[in-house]
Order: sequence, then structure tokens, then C-alpha cells
Amino acid sequence: MIHFLLVPDGAAAMKLRRFVAEAGGRTGVLAGTWPELLRQALRCHILPPLQDEWSGRFTEAAAKIPGAFWEASFAAVNPGEKRAIAAVLERHLTMLLEAAGPEGLPAEPEGTGVQPRLQRRIRDLVRLHEALGSTLPPHLLAIRRILDAPPPLRIDTMRLYRMEGWPELNPWQLALVEHLDATAEEKEDPTLREALAQAPCRPSAGKGTALRVLQEKLFTLPEVKAAPDGSLRWLKVRDHLQEAEVAAGMVQQAMKNDPSLRFQDFGLLLPSGAHYPRAVREVFGAAGIPVSGLRDTYGTRDLGGEAVLNLLHAMERPAPVVALASLLSSPLMPWDAGTGSRLAQDAVELRREPRLSGNAGRESRAMLELLLGEAAGPTGLKKVLAAFPALLGGGDALERHQERAAACCREVAAAVDESIPSVAWPELHALVTASPLESTVPTEFSREGVAVFHEGAEPWRRVRRLIACGCSYGHHPAAAGGSVVFRDEELLGLKTTGWPAVQTSEDQAAENRRRFLRQLSAATESATFLLPGRDGEGNALSPSPSVTFATALLDVEGGTEGLVLNLESREERIEAKGVAVVERPEPVPPRVLQPEKDIELGRNLLRDGKGEAKPDSPSRLDTLLASPLAWLLDRLGVKPREWRPETLDVLMMGTLAHAVFEQLFTPEGIAGEASVPGLLPDAYGHALKRHCPFLLRPEWKIERENLMQSILKAALEWSAMLAGTGAKVAATEISLKGEIDLKGNIGPYPVHGNADLLLDLPGGRMAVVDYKKSGSSGRRERMKAGCDLQTSLYRTMITTGGAEYPEKTGKAAAALLGRFRSGGRIAGIYYTMNDRTALSDTAGWFAGIAGIMEMGGGISKNAQDELERKLERLAGGTLELNRPSDEKELERKKIPVYALKDDGPPLVRLFMKPEDDTAETNDNGEENDA
Repeated sequence: MIHFLLVPDGAAAMKLRRFVAEAGGRTGVLAGTWPELLRQALRCHILPPLQDEWSGRFTEAAAKIPGAFWEASFAAVNPGEKRAIAAVLERHLTMLLEAAGPEGLPAEPEGTGVQPRLQRRIRDLVRLHEALGSTLPPHLLAIRRILDAPPPLRIDTMRLYRMEGWPELNPWQLALVEHLDATAEEKEDPTLREALAQAPCRPSAGKGTALRVLQEKLFTLPEVKAAPDGSLRWLKVRDHLQEAEVAAGMVQQAMKNDPSLRFQDFGLLLPSGAHYPRAVREVFGAAGIPVSGLRDTYGTRDLGGEAVLNLLHAMERPAPVVALASLLSSPLMPWDAGTGSRLAQDAVELRREPRLSGNAGRESRAMLELLLGEAAGPTGLKKVLAAFPALLGGGDALERHQERAAACCREVAAAVDESIPSVAWPELHALVTASPLESTVPTEFSREGVAVFHEGAEPWRRVRRLIACGCSYGHHPAAAGGSVVFRDEELLGLKTTGWPAVQTSEDQAAENRRRFLRQLSAATESATFLLPGRDGEGNALSPSPSVTFATALLDVEGGTEGLVLNLESREERIEAKGVAVVERPEPVPPRVLQPEKDIELGRNLLRDGKGEAKPDSPSRLDTLLASPLAWLLDRLGVKPREWRPETLDVLMMGTLAHAVFEQLFTPEGIAGEASVPGLLPDAYGHALKRHCPFLLRPEWKIERENLMQSILKAALEWSAMLAGTGAKVAATEISLKGEIDLKGNIGPYPVHGNADLLLDLPGGRMAVVDYKKSGSSGRRERMKAGCDLQTSLYRTMITTGGAEYPEKTGKAAAALLGRFRSGGRIAGIYYTMNDRTALSDTAGWFAGIAGIMEMGGGISKNAQDELERKLERLAGGTLELNRPSDEKELERKKIPVYALKDDGPPLVRLFMKPEDDTAETNDNGEENDA
């Protein structure tokens, strides 16, 4: 025989168990909620396992009801939205079944209170129930099985103890209570009945206090108003973060003023939502104030749902790089976090296809092959979904997420239609939702900390002083939710026509008010209400309606405004007794991170620890001209690792244009003006697939077409220029190497780089070509100023070195480089594709050829001098820092200043030395050298 004490929630059950234990606990007594009662009642019977024929069938069943009020919505939404609609229908059908009781749903409601619209909607829901086979939700089916179980299947009996309206029970629940009481073998125990009667909080403040008036009469309109006293306060604060700080300060201040107070004498009432518990945990933890009963509201990340959603995006080729990177770095992958980060970075930067190291395991290789394999149709996708869960990693700690991923894969695979050639990707994406999962961390309770009560739960102990946070509109008491299917007047009509158990929003509001009164009744000495002025986004908040009702009870001048003290006002803050106020400290300016001079590192920065010099490229040496610090960071690989969606920026357009030109102008032949239009589409498509497949997606059509037209125009002009010069292509994308001969005892410094084109020109001449996806104006001005560097470096590489990889160099290119190794006339040419202009460092070589501008010699003199100076300083161990004025000075010299821009390395702008003020003024107002 079991004596079961029924309470509304877990907090009340914990409180009641303590009362029972204090009264001299006994065996065979349980205190719990309705779900616990139902589970215990099932254990008292020998019944076959419950077969759930209800869950998961609503979407399919709802689609089969012709003419239903949801039919038009179902036809206009994707599968994910259909599931959301089905969930609403399930909730409302369950509500009707609960209100109808064990007798079941009537064919349709009758009576003067039932409107035609309501009749139709209930009729449609009844049809939906019939389409489900008239089955019941699991919790109602369990009650039905207990009610119908013959006595021989009963192995134990139960005696129920409950209080009227605490909790409210529907007809199904009342029927089970009556059934269990009728079959109970023992009578009620008066001790248990008395313990249950003590469980709900009743007014406990001292007689005559304003708090006692509030506990007894809030939400009423008494004839005589009570005088306010120190037992009640309403304080307006900035937001929920300041609420937590004020509450913690009040606890500390009260314990300082009254040594008899302990942490357990305080209670904290929090509204629903995750941000209040987070703020309390952070602030109270920093203040050293223990709390008890604070729920862990940090939602657990849905790793399984995220992985499957990103898997679907990755399978829809070309895969978005951010989705692929997120999947590769997921904790559920079979490799470690470092490997996942490296693979993801490779995917985001589009440098190369992600690869595993040689010692990677079988599961890791199989997973990467699965993710990067060829795009497949419906059949292939189902194979991927079947194989994916088995390859997941993470161990036992992530078992919950592995099971979630497997369930999502099964659901998506079931929706894949193999009878059609293509995959309906949007519909599959809608099936997977990656929303935070409920936390599995249990709530910790103790008798020592500040008791935390939550808005939707019963108070679980009494406290001397209560602080209610979040007293804004919709909270304290909580706002009642409405129905999206039935209007409230329709539900009220149902209550008067044989469905009295149907709950309206007013019924819910009344229950919320009663619970709020019980929460207030937990305080015996005082209650403080904190009203936030704004939410987390800065929007203004209105006070809780309970403030207006409190104003009606208390004799306060000025109404609500006179009742509430605003802590943002200095005068009102002084009037608010018991609030901890921190003296404002004198502001201290932040430490300025500004070095006074260049950094002396005391070692040759051009060589590594073994004394070897790592070769530099022309682009990196361009960076050195602008900023040695940026050069060093680039050389060391120190740069921000950013994840950004695919972007068609200048670098990407240049990469594509280079790849197309590499296929059109080759040693095997130069595409003529007549053949370029026919050859370019294939070359462009190949470049897209290799370098940026995201441009093949439909949403990039305009950008893709515009870029192809731009490349086509540039290719036609370049073809004509090559024909005019009579050049032959010796090599494309050839790697060169050589040495810069530095002055003094520093010695040669290695350089290397890829030349876009080597041209064998008539008359025993050659040219090194560099393609630029830009206009010619900036490059032309730089060459005029003698500050161009790259062409001279390529010439240096040819004359001091040659091919970096001779084994990969063709015969024509090797012969050409060998011929010019000891000298010869070598031209440097930039071809700027945007305005289709060729800039050459020659004079009189290309006279009469349209589009080629010869800039003459000396285009690199100033840049070479500056480069040698900075290399010498680096060799001496000096890292020269930039000044704020360098950007304008470098622009004046036409030297590229990318490293000093806002999107350059952030450390360069952070470590800038002050301007070099080398002049002082004497007493006569004249300048002297310092």
C-alpha cells in the first residue's frame, strides 16, 4: 500500500518531503507531481509495455484531412513549418481530449455558446483524431489502461492525498484519483493530511504590516488603504544586470547591518527566461554569495543537429565553406580539436583541399572521404546519411549528441525521394533544427545559500527577506498564454456547454496570480521588488501589473510613481534604505601601448636559428617597404584566422583571371582573337571548379557572368598585344629564384616568386609578365616615382638564379633562362586587366603596339634603395616600427600601404611609435635641432 501526496511541482514536493520527515517519516509514503503519480500507478499494475501510436503521426495525418482549417497553411509551407503546424494541432487536440474526459470527444459541440467557426474547428480536430485511429496521447492512454485493468492485474494499491486546486486536475486525472482511492486498502493517515495542508505557502508576515496586506489582499480592491512601512519596497533599476548587482549588494548590506542574518534568510524570485539566472550566477558568484535552487538555464549546444544540418549543406555542392568548416571542426568528428581546426581553416581559406596527416585513423579517413566525396543524387545522399552516424567520434561524453545526429539522419533519409533525379534540398534543410537542448545539469539545493524561487514554480521554503527581480510587464505574475486556434470567447463558450474543464487565458491568469501570492507569502519580514527600465536590447519596459494593484492597497502619495524609487536618481537612491552604494573611483586612463622607439632584438632577423635565410617573395618584400613589423608577422605566419562566408573579392577575381589566362596563353599556343571567345568558357568553368566553386551556385549568377565578360575583354586585348609583339610563350606560372646582393657584410639574400608568363621576344629579348586584376593608374604612378619593385626582382631572379624547380621546367623555358643567365635584355611587363593596359619598364621596344605603355628604366631605383636599407636594419637586429604619419608618406612615395590599412595586421597599428619631433623652439621663437 502506497500513500501518495500530490503537489504541483518538484519544488513543492521537496518542501513536503521535509515536512513528512520532520513529522516522523514512514515507509510507503511518496510525495511528487502528477507524472510521478502516473508512473507509480502503472507500477502497481501488471500491464504490457505501452505502445505509443500517437507521437510522430500528426504531420502525415493532418495532410489527409480535406477541407480542414489548416489545409491552406499546410499547402504553402515547407516540411519544417508543417511540423510546427502539426505540433500546434497536437497541442490543441490534446487539450480537447483532456477536457472531454474518459467519455471521449463528442461528434461536435452543441449549444447556444458554440459559434459556427468554433464548431467547424472542433469538427476538424475530431476528424484528425479519427484519422489517428482515435488513439490517445501516451499520458491519457496510460490512465485509460489503469482504469480498464481488471483487479487480478493489480499488485498494489494507492491512497491519494491532494488539496483542491493545488494542483488543478482535468477530468482524466480526477477519474484516476477516484479510481485509486476507491481501490485503496488503507484509510487516510491524518499526519500525512496535516503535512500536505502545511505545504502551500500562506501569508506569514507580521499582522498589520504592509507585507501582510499584500500577501492577503493583492489583486483586490479594499475599502481602506494600508499605511506603507519598511516591509515593502519597489526599486527601479537600469536592466537585469543591474538588478543582480543591486540584489547582491542588498544581501551584503543587510548582513552588515544585522549580524543575525544569514544567507539562508534571503530569497530571490526570478522571472522566466535564461538571462536572469545567468546574471545571478555571475554576480552572486563574484560577490561570494552562495545560492540554492538556481536552475542551470544554459542550453546545451545541439551538436548532433548542427552536424547533420552542416552535412546537408556540405552535400549540396558546391558546399558553402563556412558550413563545411563548421562540420570539420565539430566535436563529433573522429579527429582531435587541433586537426579539426586545421582542416576547417584550409576549407575557409580555399588554399587547398583539406587533408589529414599520414597517421590518421581509419574512421578519420573514411569521414573526410565521405564529406569531400563527389556530389551524389538521392540514392548517394541516403548512403551518406546511413554511414555518417557510425563514423562520429566524441566518446561516451557526447553519446547524447551522437544519438541526436543518428535520429536526424534517419528522419532526413526517410524524406529523401529516390524516384526523382534531384534532391529537394530546401525541404531537407527544414527537417533539421539545431536549437539548444535542455540542460542535463541538476539543480542544486542546500539550506545554507540564498534560496532561489522561479516564476513558474512553488516556493520551496520560507525566508525572512524576499527580493523579486524582473517585475516588468508579463512577469510577477506571469502573463497568460493564448490559443492560436481558438479565441478566448470561444473557449468560454465551451465552458458553458458541457466542457467546464477547458482552460481559458483568464483561468491561467488566475492560477498565475494565486501562485505569485504563494511566492510572496514565503517572506516573513520584507519584500523588495526590482523593476528593470530596459531589456537586454535597450527597449523600454513597463512595470508589472502587480505594481498597480499594490498601489491600490497602500496609502501612497503620487500613485505608482510615488511607490517606486528610481535608483538612477541620486536623491531617490539615498531614500532607498538598505541599497549598497559603491563610491565612484577616480577614473584611471588606460595604459597606452605605444613604444617610444624601434625594437632592438639583438639578432639577425633575416636568418633563422640555424643561420639560414628563408627566401622572400616580391609581394612580401613590398610589405617590408611599408612595414617591417607586418613583414615579420607574415614571415612568422602570425595573422588573424577568420571565418567568413565566400566573397568575390579582388584576390579571388585575380586568381580566376590568372587561371583562365594560364590556359589561353601557353607554350603550346597563344589563343588568337578569333579563338578566345570559344575557348574561354571552358577555361573559366575549369577555374571556377578548382578555385572558387561557390560562384557556380545560382545566387552568384550575375557576379559570375560579369566577371567572365571582364576576363573575356582582357583576354582579347592581351591576345592582340602578344600578336603585335611577335612573342612566343616560353612558360606560364613558373617558379623563379635568385639573390639580392646586399651591401656591407650582410651577404646575398634569397628571393623567389612565380612569374605569370615568360615571353621569348624577337631580337634576342625576353619579358617577364605579371598579370594584375586592377587598373593601371596606381601602378603607373608608382613606376614613375621609381617605387615599383616586382619587375626588378624578377629580373634579379633570372640573372642570379633561374628556375626554382628545374625538374619541372620545360625545355623552352630552361633554354630561355639559360640564355639570359649571364645577362641580356629583359623586360618587365604588368598587364592590368581592368583597363586592359600593359606597362613595361622598357623604352622603344613596343613602339606602335596599341595598349602597351613603356615607362622606361629607373622604375625601381627608389624602391630598391629603401628595400636594401630596411634589409640591412633587419640584419642588424632592428625591427623598425611605423608612425601614424607613415601611411600618407608612403602614399606620397606611391609605395603600397595595405599593411597599414584598417584591414591589415592589427598589431601594426597597435605598435606604432610617436612622431619624431626633432625640433625644439628657443626663447627667441626660432627652431633649434634637438
